Amino acid sequence: MNRTSRFCTWCAIGFSTGLFCTTKNTYADISLLPSKHSISLELNSQNYSDAMPIHQLVNNLEGPPPDEGDFAFSHSRMEMTYATPSFRLHAFERLDYFVEYTPNTIDFIHRDQNDTPLENNTVYNIDLSVSHLRASGIGVSFPLLEKDNYSFSLRTNYWYGKDIIDGRIHGSIAGDNSDITNYNGDLTLNYTYTEDHLLDRAREEFNGHGFGIDIMASGKLFQSTYWQLNIEDFLTRTLWSQATYTRANANTNSIRFDEDGRLSSVAVVSGFEGNKRHTQRLPIRTQGSITHAIQSQWNAAFGFNSIGFNTKSQHVIANVGLQYQREAFSLGGFYEPDTDSLRLSLNSRFLGIDINMDSLDEKEARRLGVNLRMTF
Repeated sequence: MNRTSRFCTWCAIGFSTGLFCTTKNTYADISLLPSKHSISLELNSQNYSDAMPIHQLVNNLEGPPPDEGDFAFSHSRMEMTYATPSFRLHAFERLDYFVEYTPNTIDFIHRDQNDTPLENNTVYNIDLSVSHLRASGIGVSFPLLEKDNYSFSLRTNYWYGKDIIDGRIHGSIAGDNSDITNYNGDLTLNYTYTEDHLLDRAREEFNGHGFGIDIMASGKLFQSTYWQLNIEDFLTRTLWSQATYTRANANTNSIRFDEDGRLSSVAVVSGFEGNKRHTQRLPIRTQGSITHAIQSQWNAAFGFNSIGFNTKSQHVIANVGLQYQREAFSLGGFYEPDTDSLRLSLNSRFLGIDINMDSLDEKEARRLGVNLRMTF
Protein backbone atom coordinates (compact mmCIF):
# COMPACT_ATOMS: atom_id res chain seq x y z
CA MET A 1 0.00 0.00 0.00
CA ASN A 2 1.42 3.44 -0.89
CA ARG A 3 1.79 6.17 1.73
CA THR A 4 -0.95 8.33 0.29
CA SER A 5 -3.28 5.40 0.64
CA ARG A 6 -1.91 4.65 4.12
CA PHE A 7 -2.71 8.22 5.20
CA CYS A 8 -6.22 8.20 3.75
CA THR A 9 -6.99 4.69 4.94
CA TRP A 10 -5.66 5.35 8.42
CA CYS A 11 -7.96 8.35 8.72
CA ALA A 12 -10.86 6.06 7.90
CA ILE A 13 -9.73 3.33 10.31
CA GLY A 14 -9.40 5.94 13.05
CA PHE A 15 -13.17 6.21 13.05
CA SER A 16 -13.33 2.76 14.66
CA THR A 17 -12.81 4.46 18.02
CA GLY A 18 -16.34 5.85 17.72
CA LEU A 19 -19.64 4.88 16.13
CA PHE A 20 -20.83 6.61 12.97
CA CYS A 21 -23.89 8.74 12.35
CA THR A 22 -25.03 12.25 11.53
CA THR A 23 -24.82 14.66 14.40
CA LYS A 24 -27.75 15.16 16.71
CA ASN A 25 -27.44 17.77 19.42
CA THR A 26 -28.86 16.41 22.64
CA TYR A 27 -29.23 19.60 24.61
CA ALA A 28 -32.59 20.05 26.25
CA ASP A 29 -34.19 23.46 26.09
CA ILE A 30 -32.41 25.28 28.89
CA SER A 31 -35.57 27.23 29.63
CA LEU A 32 -36.82 23.96 31.13
CA LEU A 33 -34.27 24.04 33.92
CA PRO A 34 -35.40 21.88 36.84
CA SER A 35 -37.22 23.36 39.79
CA LYS A 36 -34.91 21.31 42.02
CA HIS A 37 -31.32 20.15 41.78
CA SER A 38 -30.59 17.05 39.70
CA ILE A 39 -27.71 15.00 38.31
CA SER A 40 -27.77 13.32 34.91
CA LEU A 41 -25.43 10.95 33.10
CA GLU A 42 -25.40 10.87 29.30
CA LEU A 43 -23.68 8.87 26.59
CA ASN A 44 -24.06 10.27 23.10
CA SER A 45 -22.43 8.82 19.98
CA GLN A 46 -23.50 10.24 16.60
CA ASN A 47 -21.79 9.02 13.44
CA TYR A 48 -22.10 8.72 9.68
CA SER A 49 -20.19 7.30 6.73
CA ASP A 50 -21.27 8.77 3.40
CA ALA A 51 -19.56 6.66 0.74
CA MET A 52 -19.76 3.12 2.18
CA PRO A 53 -20.97 1.08 5.17
CA ILE A 54 -19.26 1.68 8.49
CA HIS A 55 -18.05 -1.91 8.73
CA GLN A 56 -16.32 -1.63 5.36
CA LEU A 57 -14.80 1.74 6.24
CA VAL A 58 -13.13 0.46 9.42
CA ASN A 59 -12.01 -2.80 7.81
CA ASN A 60 -9.57 -1.46 5.22
CA LEU A 61 -12.37 -0.66 2.77
CA GLU A 62 -12.53 -4.30 1.70
CA GLY A 63 -15.70 -4.91 -0.29
CA PRO A 64 -17.70 -3.40 -3.16
CA PRO A 65 -16.74 -0.04 -4.72
CA PRO A 66 -17.77 3.07 -2.78
CA ASP A 67 -20.66 5.32 -3.72
CA GLU A 68 -20.28 9.00 -4.58
CA GLY A 69 -19.58 10.48 -1.17
CA ASP A 70 -17.53 13.32 0.24
CA PHE A 71 -17.56 13.21 4.05
CA ALA A 72 -17.72 11.10 7.20
CA PHE A 73 -17.62 11.94 10.86
CA SER A 74 -18.00 10.75 14.43
CA HIS A 75 -18.96 12.78 17.48
CA SER A 76 -19.02 10.91 20.77
CA ARG A 77 -19.39 12.35 24.25
CA MET A 78 -19.75 11.07 27.81
CA GLU A 79 -21.11 13.72 30.13
CA MET A 80 -22.25 14.27 33.70
CA THR A 81 -24.46 17.30 34.39
CA TYR A 82 -25.42 18.96 37.64
CA ALA A 83 -28.51 21.10 37.09
CA THR A 84 -29.91 23.85 39.30
CA PRO A 85 -32.86 26.19 38.73
CA SER A 86 -30.50 28.87 37.34
CA PHE A 87 -27.56 27.08 35.63
CA ARG A 88 -25.96 23.75 34.75
CA LEU A 89 -22.45 22.41 35.29
CA HIS A 90 -21.00 19.80 32.93
CA ALA A 91 -18.01 17.44 33.01
CA PHE A 92 -17.34 15.58 29.79
CA GLU A 93 -15.05 13.46 27.66
CA ARG A 94 -15.33 14.05 23.91
CA LEU A 95 -14.02 12.32 20.80
CA ASP A 96 -14.43 13.95 17.39
CA TYR A 97 -13.49 12.97 13.84
CA PHE A 98 -14.46 14.87 10.70
CA VAL A 99 -13.15 13.90 7.26
CA GLU A 100 -13.87 15.53 3.91
CA TYR A 101 -12.63 14.01 0.66
CA THR A 102 -13.21 13.97 -3.08
CA PRO A 103 -14.88 10.92 -4.69
CA ASN A 104 -11.56 10.28 -6.49
CA THR A 105 -9.82 10.00 -3.13
CA ILE A 106 -12.06 7.31 -1.67
CA ASP A 107 -12.09 5.48 -5.02
CA PHE A 108 -8.28 5.45 -5.12
CA ILE A 109 -8.01 4.12 -1.55
CA HIS A 110 -10.59 1.43 -2.28
CA ARG A 111 -8.74 0.26 -5.40
CA ASP A 112 -5.45 0.14 -3.52
CA GLN A 113 -6.93 -1.81 -0.61
CA ASN A 114 -8.71 -4.30 -2.88
CA ASP A 115 -5.81 -4.78 -5.34
CA THR A 116 -7.88 -3.32 -8.16
CA PRO A 117 -5.95 -1.65 -11.03
CA LEU A 118 -6.49 2.04 -11.62
CA GLU A 119 -8.56 3.03 -14.62
CA ASN A 120 -6.67 3.66 -17.84
CA ASN A 121 -5.94 7.27 -18.75
CA THR A 122 -7.43 8.48 -15.45
CA VAL A 123 -5.93 11.07 -13.15
CA TYR A 124 -7.15 10.78 -9.55
CA ASN A 125 -7.58 14.14 -7.86
CA ILE A 126 -6.59 13.51 -4.25
CA ASP A 127 -7.93 15.89 -1.62
CA LEU A 128 -8.51 14.75 1.95
CA SER A 129 -8.87 16.92 5.06
CA VAL A 130 -8.95 15.51 8.58
CA SER A 131 -9.92 17.06 11.92
CA HIS A 132 -9.69 14.97 15.09
CA LEU A 133 -9.80 15.88 18.77
CA ARG A 134 -9.85 13.82 21.96
CA ALA A 135 -10.29 15.88 25.09
CA SER A 136 -11.68 16.10 28.62
CA GLY A 137 -13.38 19.23 29.87
CA ILE A 138 -15.91 21.14 31.90
CA GLY A 139 -18.69 23.52 30.92
CA VAL A 140 -21.40 25.77 32.27
CA SER A 141 -24.70 26.63 30.58
CA PHE A 142 -27.16 29.34 31.57
CA PRO A 143 -30.05 31.37 30.10
CA LEU A 144 -29.20 34.82 28.75
CA LEU A 145 -32.68 35.91 27.71
CA GLU A 146 -36.13 34.51 28.45
CA LYS A 147 -39.33 36.00 27.07
CA ASP A 148 -42.85 34.68 26.69
CA ASN A 149 -42.31 33.62 23.07
CA TYR A 150 -38.59 32.86 22.89
CA SER A 151 -35.46 32.11 24.93
CA PHE A 152 -31.74 32.36 24.28
CA SER A 153 -29.09 30.40 26.18
CA LEU A 154 -25.34 29.96 26.14
CA ARG A 155 -22.90 27.24 27.07
CA THR A 156 -19.17 27.83 27.54
CA ASN A 157 -16.66 24.97 27.63
CA TYR A 158 -13.03 24.46 28.50
CA TRP A 159 -11.17 21.27 27.54
CA TYR A 160 -7.79 19.68 27.94
CA GLY A 161 -6.69 18.26 24.58
CA LYS A 162 -5.09 14.82 24.51
CA ASP A 163 -4.96 13.84 20.82
CA ILE A 164 -5.05 15.81 17.59
CA ILE A 165 -5.02 15.29 13.85
CA ASP A 166 -5.48 18.45 11.83
CA GLY A 167 -4.35 18.63 8.24
CA ARG A 168 -4.75 17.98 4.55
CA ILE A 169 -3.20 15.97 1.73
CA HIS A 170 -3.93 16.95 -1.85
CA GLY A 171 -2.61 16.54 -5.37
CA SER A 172 -3.03 14.06 -8.20
CA ILE A 173 -2.09 10.45 -8.87
CA ALA A 174 -2.08 8.32 -11.99
CA GLY A 175 -1.00 4.71 -12.19
CA ASP A 176 0.30 1.91 -14.34
CA ASN A 177 -2.73 -0.24 -15.07
CA SER A 178 -0.53 -3.34 -15.28
CA ASP A 179 1.21 -2.73 -11.94
CA ILE A 180 -0.93 -1.52 -9.03
CA THR A 181 2.17 -0.84 -6.89
CA ASN A 182 3.51 1.76 -9.34
CA TYR A 183 1.98 5.25 -9.12
CA ASN A 184 2.89 8.59 -10.63
CA GLY A 185 2.04 11.43 -8.33
CA ASP A 186 2.30 15.05 -7.34
CA LEU A 187 1.22 15.40 -3.71
CA THR A 188 1.38 17.95 -0.90
CA LEU A 189 0.96 17.02 2.76
CA ASN A 190 0.58 19.39 5.72
CA TYR A 191 -0.71 18.03 9.01
CA THR A 192 -0.36 18.28 12.76
CA TYR A 193 -0.69 15.14 14.84
CA THR A 194 -0.15 13.46 18.18
CA GLU A 195 0.92 10.18 16.59
CA ASP A 196 2.42 9.95 13.10
CA HIS A 197 0.91 7.10 11.09
CA LEU A 198 2.67 8.02 7.83
CA LEU A 199 6.38 8.50 8.34
CA ASP A 200 6.74 6.64 11.65
CA ARG A 201 7.98 9.63 13.60
CA ALA A 202 8.48 8.87 17.28
CA ARG A 203 5.62 10.12 19.45
CA GLU A 204 6.31 13.23 21.51
CA GLU A 205 4.16 14.18 24.47
CA PHE A 206 2.33 17.51 24.31
CA ASN A 207 -1.15 18.74 25.11
CA GLY A 208 -3.66 21.39 24.18
CA HIS A 209 -5.97 23.81 25.95
CA GLY A 210 -9.20 24.80 24.26
CA PHE A 211 -12.51 26.54 24.66
CA GLY A 212 -15.84 26.43 22.90
CA ILE A 213 -19.14 28.28 22.85
CA ASP A 214 -22.50 26.65 22.15
CA ILE A 215 -25.72 28.54 21.41
CA MET A 216 -29.24 27.34 22.20
CA ALA A 217 -32.41 29.14 21.22
CA SER A 218 -36.11 28.23 21.11
CA GLY A 219 -39.41 29.96 20.72
CA LYS A 220 -43.02 30.01 19.62
CA LEU A 221 -43.95 30.82 16.03
CA PHE A 222 -47.72 30.46 16.21
CA GLN A 223 -50.32 29.18 18.64
CA SER A 224 -49.33 25.53 18.17
CA THR A 225 -45.97 25.82 16.39
CA TYR A 226 -42.58 25.91 18.10
CA TRP A 227 -38.98 26.15 16.88
CA GLN A 228 -35.59 25.24 18.30
CA LEU A 229 -32.03 25.91 17.13
CA ASN A 230 -28.88 24.49 18.76
CA ILE A 231 -25.40 25.34 17.49
CA GLU A 232 -22.64 23.27 19.02
CA ASP A 233 -18.99 24.34 18.68
CA PHE A 234 -20.17 27.68 17.30
CA LEU A 235 -16.78 29.14 18.23
CA THR A 236 -13.83 26.93 19.15
CA ARG A 237 -10.09 27.23 19.51
CA THR A 238 -7.61 24.69 20.84
CA LEU A 239 -4.02 25.85 21.30
CA TRP A 240 -1.42 23.09 21.12
CA SER A 241 2.06 23.97 22.36
CA GLN A 242 5.04 22.23 20.75
CA ALA A 243 2.76 20.21 18.47
CA THR A 244 4.44 17.76 16.09
CA TYR A 245 3.78 18.38 12.41
CA THR A 246 4.93 17.34 8.95
CA ARG A 247 5.05 19.22 5.67
CA ALA A 248 6.04 17.22 2.60
CA ASN A 249 5.91 17.29 -1.18
CA ALA A 250 6.34 14.44 -3.65
CA ASN A 251 6.74 15.04 -7.36
CA THR A 252 7.85 12.00 -9.23
CA ASN A 253 7.38 9.90 -12.31
CA SER A 254 7.83 6.69 -10.38
CA ILE A 255 6.73 6.15 -6.78
CA ARG A 256 7.17 2.54 -5.66
CA PHE A 257 6.32 0.79 -2.40
CA ASP A 258 7.12 -2.66 -1.10
CA GLU A 259 4.56 -5.24 0.01
CA ASP A 260 4.51 -3.76 3.54
CA GLY A 261 3.65 -0.30 2.29
CA ARG A 262 7.16 1.04 2.87
CA LEU A 263 8.60 3.55 0.45
CA SER A 264 11.21 1.85 -1.76
CA SER A 265 12.09 4.58 -4.26
CA VAL A 266 11.17 8.20 -4.91
CA ALA A 267 12.53 10.50 -7.61
CA VAL A 268 11.92 13.84 -5.86
CA VAL A 269 10.68 14.19 -2.29
CA SER A 270 11.14 17.11 0.06
CA GLY A 271 9.68 17.83 3.46
CA PHE A 272 10.10 18.97 7.02
CA GLU A 273 9.20 17.56 10.43
CA GLY A 274 9.15 19.85 13.42
CA ASN A 275 7.30 21.31 16.38
CA LYS A 276 5.14 24.42 16.50
CA ARG A 277 2.32 26.20 18.27
CA HIS A 278 -0.84 25.15 16.49
CA THR A 279 -4.39 26.50 16.79
CA GLN A 280 -7.15 24.03 15.89
CA ARG A 281 -10.75 24.81 14.96
CA LEU A 282 -13.55 22.30 15.09
CA PRO A 283 -16.44 22.04 12.61
CA ILE A 284 -19.72 23.70 13.56
CA ARG A 285 -22.63 21.34 14.22
CA THR A 286 -26.17 22.67 13.99
CA GLN A 287 -29.56 21.16 14.80
CA GLY A 288 -32.82 22.91 13.98
CA SER A 289 -36.43 21.83 14.29
CA ILE A 290 -40.01 23.05 13.93
CA THR A 291 -42.76 21.24 15.82
CA HIS A 292 -46.49 21.66 15.23
CA ALA A 293 -49.25 20.25 17.44
CA ILE A 294 -51.74 18.50 15.16
CA GLN A 295 -53.79 17.06 18.05
CA SER A 296 -53.73 17.34 21.82
CA GLN A 297 -51.10 14.60 22.17
CA TRP A 298 -49.58 14.41 18.68
CA ASN A 299 -46.90 16.64 17.16
CA ALA A 300 -45.52 16.76 13.62
CA ALA A 301 -41.84 17.68 13.40
CA PHE A 302 -39.44 18.80 10.69
CA GLY A 303 -35.75 19.27 11.37
CA PHE A 304 -32.22 19.22 10.06
CA ASN A 305 -28.68 18.46 11.17
CA SER A 306 -25.59 19.97 9.59
CA ILE A 307 -21.82 19.92 10.01
CA GLY A 308 -19.04 21.95 8.41
CA PHE A 309 -16.44 24.64 9.01
CA ASN A 310 -18.46 27.44 7.40
CA THR A 311 -21.81 28.16 5.80
CA LYS A 312 -20.58 27.29 2.30
CA SER A 313 -19.33 23.82 3.23
CA GLN A 314 -22.16 22.60 5.46
CA HIS A 315 -23.34 19.01 4.97
CA VAL A 316 -27.09 19.10 5.69
CA ILE A 317 -29.40 16.18 6.46
CA ALA A 318 -33.13 16.74 6.92
CA ASN A 319 -35.62 14.70 8.96
CA VAL A 320 -39.39 14.46 9.42
CA GLY A 321 -41.34 12.69 12.16
CA LEU A 322 -44.18 12.34 14.64
CA GLN A 323 -44.15 12.67 18.42
CA TYR A 324 -46.63 11.28 20.91
CA GLN A 325 -46.64 13.38 24.09
CA ARG A 326 -47.95 12.46 27.51
CA GLU A 327 -47.37 14.15 30.84
CA ALA A 328 -44.91 11.50 32.04
CA PHE A 329 -43.16 10.56 28.77
CA SER A 330 -42.92 11.09 25.04
CA LEU A 331 -42.38 8.74 22.08
CA GLY A 332 -41.03 9.77 18.70
CA GLY A 333 -40.34 8.33 15.28
CA PHE A 334 -38.29 10.19 12.65
CA TYR A 335 -37.14 9.48 9.11
CA GLU A 336 -34.15 10.95 7.27
CA PRO A 337 -34.52 10.75 3.48
CA ASP A 338 -30.87 11.61 2.84
CA THR A 339 -29.57 8.67 4.86
CA ASP A 340 -32.64 6.43 4.55
CA SER A 341 -32.50 5.93 8.31
CA LEU A 342 -35.10 5.66 11.07
CA ARG A 343 -34.75 7.19 14.53
CA LEU A 344 -36.83 6.09 17.53
CA SER A 345 -36.85 7.96 20.82
CA LEU A 346 -38.31 7.51 24.31
CA ASN A 347 -37.96 10.30 26.85
CA SER A 348 -39.13 10.78 30.41
CA ARG A 349 -37.93 12.79 33.36
CA PHE A 350 -35.57 10.06 34.53
CA LEU A 351 -34.67 8.17 31.34
CA GLY A 352 -33.96 8.96 27.70
CA ILE A 353 -33.21 6.51 24.88
CA ASP A 354 -32.59 7.55 21.29
CA ILE A 355 -31.45 5.14 18.55
CA ASN A 356 -30.87 5.93 14.87
CA MET A 357 -29.99 3.31 12.23
CA ASP A 358 -30.37 2.80 8.51
CA SER A 359 -29.91 -0.98 8.66
CA LEU A 360 -30.22 -3.74 11.25
CA ASP A 361 -27.28 -5.48 9.58
CA GLU A 362 -24.18 -4.04 11.21
CA LYS A 363 -22.14 -4.78 8.09
CA GLU A 364 -24.44 -2.66 5.94
CA ALA A 365 -25.19 0.27 8.26
CA ARG A 366 -23.87 3.68 7.27
CA ARG A 367 -25.68 5.66 9.92
CA LEU A 368 -25.67 4.79 13.57
CA GLY A 369 -26.52 6.97 16.54
CA VAL A 370 -27.08 6.12 20.18
CA ASN A 371 -28.04 8.46 23.00
CA LEU A 372 -28.64 7.23 26.54
CA ARG A 373 -29.53 9.49 29.48
CA MET A 374 -30.32 8.84 33.14
CA THR A 375 -31.39 11.60 35.54
CA PHE A 376 -31.42 11.36 39.32
